[in-house]
Amino acid sequence: MTDTLSTGWADVEAAILADSAAGFTVRQIAARCGWGRQAVAGVLARHGMPVYSVGGAFVRGRQESRFVRWTDEEKAVVRTATSRADAQRLYRDAFPDSKRGPGAAARMWYTLRGTT
Repeated sequence: MTDTLSTGWADVEAAILADSAAGFTVRQIAARCGWGRQAVAGVLARHGMPVYSVGGAFVRGRQESRFVRWTDEEKAVVRTATSRADAQRLYRDAFPDSKRGPGAAARMWYTLRGTT
């Protein structure tokens, strides 16, 4: 009796998950199993293993969020504004080094305006 290599999808999927758990990169896993990187990334994502794309290359791990929650101090400054333009000006004066743009201050003013 000869050993045969199982090529069923369940076996391939199990091999992908095992390789990922062993620390192989998406590119390495794709080369080992013979499937494309996108297919490998899809399997990992379906099983809750975070995968994201960096410049078209799939990478395992968590992508750092760019969302920065508004602080109470920022909201207090915007809440005192009487208009959209005033909110933008007051915010920029109070937080000159902030990466938030004028549109963010305007959106927050509209949001807070309804909760006063």
